[in-house]
Amino acid sequence: MSRPDYEYLWRPSVEAYPAIGWFVASIVGLGFTLYAGFSLAFTAWMLAAAALMGALRVTQLFHLWITKTRLQVSRLDVMPLEELFAVVNASREHNAALLRRSGDDPSKANSSVYLGNGFDIQSQHTQRLYDLKRLDIREVAPPWIVSHWIAKNILHAPIPDDRTQSNSAWIHAIEPNKRPILQTISQQAGHTIVVGATGAGKTTCMIAQSIQRAMQGHVVVAIDPKGADDYEEALRRLARKLGRPFVLIDPARPNESARVSLLASFNRYTELPSRLVSLMNESDFKAFGWCFTSRYVAGMLMAGSKPTVLEIKRLFNGGAEAVANLLEDCVRVWMRAAGIDNPESVLPEGKAQAARVDRFVAAYKTLLSQYGANDVIEGLIATYRHNAEHMQKVTLNLIPILEKLTAADLGSLFSPDGGDIDDMRPMWDFESMVDQRAIVYFRLDSLADSDTGSAIGSMGLSNLVAVASNRYNQGKSDVRVSVNVDELAEVANIPFIQLENKGRGALFDLCFFTQSIQDLTARFGATSYRDMILANANNMISFRVADPETMKFVMTRLGKTEIPRMTFSQSLTQKTDDNVLHFNGQVSRQAQMKEVDRFPIDLLPMLGNLEYVAVFQGAIPVKGMVPIVDLKQMRDAPDDTSTSIWAPVALKNDYQRHANGYVHAN
Repeated sequence: MSRPDYEYLWRPSVEAYPAIGWFVASIVGLGFTLYAGFSLAFTAWMLAAAALMGALRVTQLFHLWITKTRLQVSRLDVMPLEELFAVVNASREHNAALLRRSGDDPSKANSSVYLGNGFDIQSQHTQRLYDLKRLDIREVAPPWIVSHWIAKNILHAPIPDDRTQSNSAWIHAIEPNKRPILQTISQQAGHTIVVGATGAGKTTCMIAQSIQRAMQGHVVVAIDPKGADDYEEALRRLARKLGRPFVLIDPARPNESARVSLLASFNRYTELPSRLVSLMNESDFKAFGWCFTSRYVAGMLMAGSKPTVLEIKRLFNGGAEAVANLLEDCVRVWMRAAGIDNPESVLPEGKAQAARVDRFVAAYKTLLSQYGANDVIEGLIATYRHNAEHMQKVTLNLIPILEKLTAADLGSLFSPDGGDIDDMRPMWDFESMVDQRAIVYFRLDSLADSDTGSAIGSMGLSNLVAVASNRYNQGKSDVRVSVNVDELAEVANIPFIQLENKGRGALFDLCFFTQSIQDLTARFGATSYRDMILANANNMISFRVADPETMKFVMTRLGKTEIPRMTFSQSLTQKTDDNVLHFNGQVSRQAQMKEVDRFPIDLLPMLGNLEYVAVFQGAIPVKGMVPIVDLKQMRDAPDDTSTSIWAPVALKNDYQRHANGYVHAN
């Protein structure tokens, strides 16, 4: 077995003693030469050698002090939008060069998503982490005056006064040579889960990621239960600069929000009742709710009207009379399709208007043998004749769902009437958003009304599933769709799992954020669905977390490695009949390899703000810090497209090294 390398940088600065010794030796030697009258030519080489050895030790000492001082420095990466756009351009140009070199079409090149600077967590980094976490960083640091001078003049970053912040800065500082952390298109297609406590950096990561995806020409759908004004304004101005539509969906501001039909996008009509009952709790009545909703949806489609949540609610609340009107319309359509231009001419005699629908049903029964039965009409007849009291009981759990989606202004917002010429708000459906490459900000206002926000968000995800399915079936692959879901536990449902499973073929890339995996357990009431969501995410980014289950999940993704560990022992033996000169002593120092977690689990709750550990499609885990995108520049920038933000610009300062680092990240 080869000798394991063992590096211990956090020892006392012993280089200072030989440095002083060599310099003292050179000075004393020079003085002795002059005092004794020796020729300098005779002793010059010895004095120079001593001075050179002293300089070598001082250089080693200075580098060690810089390394130790860096452990105390805390610095955030604030990135102007101009620089971010430059990085996106540099990434695309680099990927185009790779395609050109391999003989492929460079116009197909995509950009990678820049996630800040960091490093690959190799075994030497793991060793440093395990060594340092046992120490007090203030004790490891050089003298106070030296460390502050180095921080100010060499590292150009202050040492924070906050001891807690200073103690957590060393985790990211153990590697001085950072590289850009890049998530390639192929990695994004594998979906990404981001976990982190409140305030750890998830929203900042979401903003940086979605802005870059929009710059790359992808459709961006951001589902944000809380809402952030800066984020919304950034996406709005970004869409304007790129000449693409911006769609704001916000139930808290119905007058400013676009109108969106939650039932407009579907491939088979049976998807619509499934979409609604997916919001219900598991019960025996869930199947009844699906059955009656399916009959209503089929009847509306047969009658030539578009199904909306509001119309379905009216059918449930209208009772037998509402069903009778829909049934009559469907029988009329069926008769006209059979060649009967005047349906009233074949109706049997009736004495009362209330029996009108019964006359249509009787006429339908009479014509069955000639024209054949219709499943939609048969279902509506069964619903019309169903016991009203029993139907009310079995649909009792569905009515509150419909109320949540249509209460107050939500009815016209999510069940829009295309014939209402007085409503000037734009009307969208999710398929149109994708076809027109829109940038969508879906603000759920869950802080004020979590139940309604959760229901709306779940319906939005269900619509995206329908769009993905339609694009996959039709073979559309002209644009990628980036779906960013904050606070996933607020909106997660079974259709989301389907989108995660099968969305890749339709070029849907999911990035979802949550505070802990326990939130998903609480959402579904079991771990099975939670584990399905986690298993389908090929990429994992973890900010600061403290939940034990989440920490265990993160450590499972990060894996293990081997590091050298030193063991020391000493012994002394002496027999009673021996004299003082007869004794046996032994001192041993042994290095051996030990398997440990690649990143110490007890450091996960200590990560500083915006710091993360990540794994992308099974590659070597990385440690990074997500950049803060300067949104103030976005707010203050003029609306004309001539501004330098959108023109290709040369990379400068650290970002020139970012461009050079793409080859390593890819």
